[in-house]
Amino acid sequence: MSAPRRVVSAAEVHTPEFGIGLTSWAPIVLHRTCSEAATQARSALRRFREAAAGGEGGEAAVPAASRRQRLTVRLPLPSPERQDDAVREYSQADWPGGIQQRFRRLRPLVEEQFLSGYDPQFVGMLESPADGIGVWRAAGGSITVVGNLNFASFARLCAGEFGESVLDPQHTLIAVNHTWTSSRDIGQAGGGLWDKKLKAQAAALIDDPCAWLPLYHLWDVRTAKGATGLLFRSWPHDWQLHSTTGQDEERAAALDAPPLLVTPERPSQERQIEALNAALEAQRREEKEWWQQRRK
Repeated sequence: MSAPRRVVSAAEVHTPEFGIGLTSWAPIVLHRTCSEAATQARSALRRFREAAAGGEGGEAAVPAASRRQRLTVRLPLPSPERQDDAVREYSQADWPGGIQQRFRRLRPLVEEQFLSGYDPQFVGMLESPADGIGVWRAAGGSITVVGNLNFASFARLCAGEFGESVLDPQHTLIAVNHTWTSSRDIGQAGGGLWDKKLKAQAAALIDDPCAWLPLYHLWDVRTAKGATGLLFRSWPHDWQLHSTTGQDEERAAALDAPPLLVTPERPSQERQIEALNAALEAQRREEKEWWQQRRK
């Protein structure tokens, strides 16, 4: 018989900085299926477009640095091992079909949920089908969506090499499930002229933390100690970090407990790891105490 398992709440993690903002936390619902998450991302896109156009709260609601309307979206993908589309934890590296298999799962989420109502048109793969980089136009050509990004090709798209519409400040460019973080991760360290040029392009394009607005983000986080969680954000709401440590991987992720962190800015990777590891330790203490009580 195993100890009953529940997610440890932020209040039980005895570190002062954890749980900041919980008193004002608005319980934005985290959906349990990937298609519902994509629909939630569509709602975030609607809110952003209305705000940018002077609707909900006017342009003041949109950060000044984001007026160029470059957005990022991170959508969970259905598990490659199951037929349903429940949000589960798994490693992206576990996909046997690689980036092409991930794109096959991503495409219907983009076309049928995320861009529903925007008349999405799939215009093809950016370069080689083997790269799995798909491009959509939507809203009469005013939105470009790029999924499963290879940075070199993406940089060329941003420079207008595949069409000049992306250079219009009013054009919305959305990067879906991008893998880049900063220019230091692009190219080879100590590489040749091509790598140096690519790094310079990356620095100009992505190193400014305000260059891209995180519109929607629901992604799994893992630590070396075995703690797991989900990082969530739906614009314009705060970022939330939820613990999923100990949950049954056969089932959809349960996110009923309060988040470990609520922050207006994306929490650093170090802070995410610290919070998840603290929740893991608290859970282990609870399980140990439970077993000790049963032995009495």
